[in-house]
Amino acid sequence: MNEVQLSGVAALNEADLRETAEHVSDKSCWAKLVAKKQKPEVKSSEVIKPSEVNSSEVKSTMSSGALVGKATSSSIVQKPKKYVIPQPGRDGPANSMAGKTFVMTGIFPEIGGGGGLDLGKDRVKEMITAFGGKVTSAISGRTDVLVVGKEPGMSKVSKARARDHIRLMTLDQVTEGLHNGEINVGALAVTQNPQVSIGAFSSGYNGNSLAFKASAAAIDAARYGQASLGPGPQAQDSVALEPLKDSLHVPQNAKSVPKAKKIEKKLVEKKKKKKGNVPIPPALKAASRGRKRKESAKSIDAAARKKPKAVSD
Repeated sequence: MNEVQLSGVAALNEADLRETAEHVSDKSCWAKLVAKKQKPEVKSSEVIKPSEVNSSEVKSTMSSGALVGKATSSSIVQKPKKYVIPQPGRDGPANSMAGKTFVMTGIFPEIGGGGGLDLGKDRVKEMITAFGGKVTSAISGRTDVLVVGKEPGMSKVSKARARDHIRLMTLDQVTEGLHNGEINVGALAVTQNPQVSIGAFSSGYNGNSLAFKASAAAIDAARYGQASLGPGPQAQDSVALEPLKDSLHVPQNAKSVPKAKKIEKKLVEKKKKKKGNVPIPPALKAASRGRKRKESAKSIDAAARKKPKAVSD
């Protein structure tokens, strides 16, 4: 820039003009030229790939509270894998589950949808039926697979284990079968595949679970497949559940059962009271009032017709 424009110069007197010209001409009053800093180049060897991240290093760094200046493998945390519902034709052959009958028990929070004891069941049902399978609500002789979620019902699990041809499978195993286009069922498939072990049973609706009434041996048989099996190498495919709180044979939410029973008792008493006080239709009420009026009129007429008794001295 060779020219500088100043405003308001015409209003200055001769002395101020001279002082301004001297100030502008003095190089010591000029602004200093600052060179722009260049960004350092990042070498390809310093770039960290997601596959090189070590989860153990991440945990140790976070627990120690150390501050890392530059991005390293110990400062990157991978997000948990999200469950993706398989689609027929895209993720597996269509109608691969045709002719097979499924029953669900427990909840499926990893797939989501719904709430309470029905958490995730609608989406699991839609997934199975999309591949040609049939989903029913109860165990029967036609059931091929029991899909076991978290905190399943002991009644369904016990009934399924009592039948040699019903195979218990986790949601991950069913998903893998849909991708492969085949799920082996029948007595041979049950013996050839590892048993599904269960961490805890559901308390059911208002604490009506079979787990509250069954013996320890029966609960072990339902959880591991055999009473003598127990937790060991035979029970390889386990449903990821939290450990039981108070006892090995008591469901996690057993403390809420007494309260649930009190509520159930109050509801039963309320129903009994309602049955005793059945509401009368308006037509019957009107007829009843008319009948009462007629009866009262008859009684008045009868009293008027009666002769007074003779009073003896």
